[in-house]
Amino acid sequence: MFATRIQTSDQNVQVLPAELRQLNARLDRMRARLQQGDPDMTADELQAAIDRAEAKRRELQQAQIGSTETGRLLAVLIQAAELYRKQIELGIDGNLTAKLKARLLLRELTGGRTGRTRVVCQD
Repeated sequence: MFATRIQTSDQNVQVLPAELRQLNARLDRMRARLQQGDPDMTADELQAAIDRAEAKRRELQQAQIGSTETGRLLAVLIQAAELYRKQIELGIDGNLTAKLKARLLLRELTGGRTGRTRVVCQD
């Protein structure tokens, strides 16, 4: 599930820069038309189109920032889950140190509940 989200996030990050480049090029053309004058559109119409395009560019930039942050977070979570899985496997295989670490890890992940007993922390 996390791997799918990361892949989707990565695809979005790759698509957005291309769309941003196209939008920037379009904005440059519209600004040039505004300066030179356009026989088909008034200055107000061109300015309104530029404003809409700039708003869209800001949205795309925000989406790109959000996607990269989400992708990084998901990547870290996947790495942590893999490390936890390895630690638990080592404990199951009989490594005493790994077994103790895995037991502590499972207590933290389950809120102190392990098997039949519940560990209560008193401060």
